[in-house]
Amino acid sequence: MTRDLVYDHRARQAALPVLLHHSDSSTDESVLILTPSEMQLYAIQIERAIKIREDYRVGLRDLPRDAL
Repeated sequence: MTRDLVYDHRARQAALPVLLHHSDSSTDESVLILTPSEMQLYAIQIERAIKIREDYRVGLRDLPRDAL
C-alpha cells in the first residue's frame, strides 16, 4: 500500500491511503477523503498529539492515573 497523500485541486480534496484494523485482527486497505477544512482540523489534532507524545517522552507530562 502506498502511503502518499494525493491532492486533487479540481475536486479540492485530498485522498490518504489508510489501513483499517478490525477487531478480528483482519485488515482492509481504504482511502480517507478529506476536504480542506478537514485537512486543517486533522493537521491541528495530529500536531497536538505529536506534541503530547513528545512531552511524555522527555518527561514533561505524567501518565494519566487510569493508564497505569
